[in-house]
Amino acid sequence: MDQDKINTLRIKFICKFLDNGGGTLKEMHSFLNAKLEDAECNPIQLRMLQLLIEKLRKGQFNHSLQGFTRSKNQVVFEVKYRNKIYTWDEDSPKPEFGDLDENERYTLPFLSGILKKYERIPAVQKILDSLPDLFGVSASEMESANVVYHSGAELYDSKGHDAKWSQDKVIELAIKILGHINRSEQIEFLYHPVAMQFDTLGDARSHSYVSPMQIRFYNEYYYLTAIYKDRIMNYRIDLISNLRVDIQLDEEDIPLYFDPIALEKKFKLKDHFEHVLGIWNHEYDAKVYTIKIRFRDWAANYVKRLKFHHSQRLCSINEDEASIVVSFALKLGKEQYANQPVIERSPELSFFLGRFREYAEVLSAVEV
Repeated sequence: MDQDKINTLRIKFICKFLDNGGGTLKEMHSFLNAKLEDAECNPIQLRMLQLLIEKLRKGQFNHSLQGFTRSKNQVVFEVKYRNKIYTWDEDSPKPEFGDLDENERYTLPFLSGILKKYERIPAVQKILDSLPDLFGVSASEMESANVVYHSGAELYDSKGHDAKWSQDKVIELAIKILGHINRSEQIEFLYHPVAMQFDTLGDARSHSYVSPMQIRFYNEYYYLTAIYKDRIMNYRIDLISNLRVDIQLDEEDIPLYFDPIALEKKFKLKDHFEHVLGIWNHEYDAKVYTIKIRFRDWAANYVKRLKFHHSQRLCSINEDEASIVVSFALKLGKEQYANQPVIERSPELSFFLGRFREYAEVLSAVEV
């Protein structure tokens, strides 16, 4: 911890002492050193404490009112000394350090436990390293991050790399693509279509003059939503060959750019996935339907506690049958034949309901 952070931590403990009613210099000294010991920091001498009190008065530390300090000698926080007792002046403002209250303290190690999944990404590691100092959470409290575990599917490849390595590389590419999106740069890459079974360079197809628009995360996969050949495309980022994209150049090796506002307006991207369960690209003229589905037994309890789509509504509960009816407002493809089952008109709805087997049943689909 650098000196500025150490002094800010010390002053924060002095403020806590004053918040508790204050006291003598000796009492403040004992209180401060006890707090520093709890924070696994070295104790200080009385002379240093007196210097810190002056820094507190002049606002010479990291706090919320720093921008209002007009000069080095200006008194920002009024600390009274009367009858050998240090207290806050009644009219003095008090510094804010961005501390967490007692109910919030363990949200930090919980967050760290979640981010550990991505700790091999340099920026994430920097965030994890800075959180304890930033919020004054002790090392012992941060240890609880080690009991937060991730379960479920993880990305991996067929070249012998472990899941963590593969996932980190995909995320690194997603972050790189975000840069291209921010700079409105067209890109090019080789891509292995999802339907192809073999991960070989011969199967990869060239995609040029691609305008990247969004990064989407669905069912443990990262997708690039882009405009390619005047249509919306979704690319699974892990299927981009060699996890590499390049800036599109013209014949004179000058980077090519696109107009994101014009493309957003033309393709109505904000509304494109409004009635889609995941990332499926329905036809532009696909109709929206209110689809009612009955879930029974364990499936009813599972679905009742989770929201899979913003349009999801609980329609009814039948306790005798241990079932619920839930509705979704989703796009469906056109019927290919009379009375074609609803799940055949929406691949992602079929995928979603497949996990529930006979415990889920489509009751109706009414066009909105």
